[in-house]
Amino acid sequence: MSDSKALTEVPAALKRLVKYIVRGFYAPEHALALDILIRNPCVKEEDIW
Repeated sequence: MSDSKALTEVPAALKRLVKYIVRGFYAPEHALALDILIRNPCVKEEDIW
């Protein structure tokens, strides 16, 4: 078990896929919130809205 490596960052392709899905199915506000979270993974809720 000590040989297993955990990913510490989300791959760029997965980030792009999630962006496309959110932009296709959700409101623009949700897409903007996702963009903020992709750039800065640790954000307070007050700073997003």
